[in-house]
Amino acid sequence: MNESPLIHVVDDDATNIDSLAAHLRSLRLECRVHASAEALLAACVDRAGCIIAGDALVDMRGLDLQLELQRREISLPLILMTATPQTELIVTAMRNGAIAVLDKPCTGEALWKAVEAALALDAERRYRRGRHASMQERIGSLTPQEREVMWQIVDGSPNKITARRLGVSVRTIENRRRSIFAKLGIRSVAELVTIVMQTTTDEQRPPLNEAISMGELMPQALLCTAG
Repeated sequence: MNESPLIHVVDDDATNIDSLAAHLRSLRLECRVHASAEALLAACVDRAGCIIAGDALVDMRGLDLQLELQRREISLPLILMTATPQTELIVTAMRNGAIAVLDKPCTGEALWKAVEAALALDAERRYRRGRHASMQERIGSLTPQEREVMWQIVDGSPNKITARRLGVSVRTIENRRRSIFAKLGIRSVAELVTIVMQTTTDEQRPPLNEAISMGELMPQALLCTAG
């Protein structure tokens, strides 16, 4: 069973942090409070949720915390609070990926909308990561022969050309193609191309064949000319 989202609240203002925590809990949201950026960073685990942080913590500015989260590859969406909203701070925070910059203290509708957006973004990211991992696992389940055919399909090669290139029958290519689609749970070449491009890197992709030549496309009988 999946755990409910956890909202991390970090600020060195005890009054504000208590007010925020009480408000979030009144909305039936689970939250954990931290008095410093280091305490937050030590407590972050791979669990759904988001972060609400003050912009002037005792040990780190909010913008610096934002960059440190990215450096540590902690992808929880961030909501920044500030008692002195300045255009430069807001622009920088949003450019670096913050969900919102809210006036401090922040409670009520503005806070709820920001938290709702943050949790929705986190859920979407987790779904995409899960799908990405699942598809990588499915591609890994293909046999070496099926992967050869997969790359030929992605390259746009017709079955007859693929069969000639790999030295097997067209029926063998058709059987491998059906097996590929079944293992990956897809129904079209477009889906296959999208999945392969999203789940593999350039280094993982083998050098593909050169563009199909007219000689490959034309039946051998048509290549014979009168002497």
